[in-house]
Amino acid sequence: MKLSTSTSVSPAMSIASQTSSKFAKRLSRTAVSAVVSLGAVAGIAGFGATTLGALPAQAESPLESSIQSSDEDFSVDRPAEITDRPADGPTQITPQMAQLLETGICQGCDLTGADLTGAHLIGVDLRGADLTNAQMAQANLEGADLTGATLVNTNLSGAYLTNSILDNTLISNVDFSGATLIYTSLRNARVDNVNLVDATVLNTPISIGGSYEE
Repeated sequence: MKLSTSTSVSPAMSIASQTSSKFAKRLSRTAVSAVVSLGAVAGIAGFGATTLGALPAQAESPLESSIQSSDEDFSVDRPAEITDRPADGPTQITPQMAQLLETGICQGCDLTGADLTGAHLIGVDLRGADLTNAQMAQANLEGADLTGATLVNTNLSGAYLTNSILDNTLISNVDFSGATLIYTSLRNARVDNVNLVDATVLNTPISIGGSYEE
């Protein structure tokens, strides 16, 4: 008696096998398309041909880069500032000094003993200010208005006073050595005992001592 070894496959099993094979092929194609799509997106975002596995963990966004660049380029021009601080220590900024440096206007301010060495004070308004014992060596006061100001024992050595106005000022024991006074107005100024050694004086009615009344 012989046993038959042939195995028959039912139509249902054959259809299932074919369906599984087609599904696997479609899944493979879908995965490939996804990888290609992700690669295109990476290229558009600026990663070029870099593979996804090699992308940096934290990439700097264009917005962050723009903000940092703007912060670096941002600057504010102030009408007055201290450009040359003394070597013996930091300058103490009083509220009225801060007002002068920030706004360029300090009418009637008490700047007694203020350290404005090397200050950039072009065109500032110091009318009626008290600058007794103030240190203003190398300060740039071109075009500044000091009408009615008090300058007693004030250090203005090397200062720039071209076109500045010192009308009706009290100027006593002031050091103008090496200063530049060109077309500086001194109408009705009371001047006494000033140092003009090496100063540049042009069209400015000032000398070692005396009053100037017009």
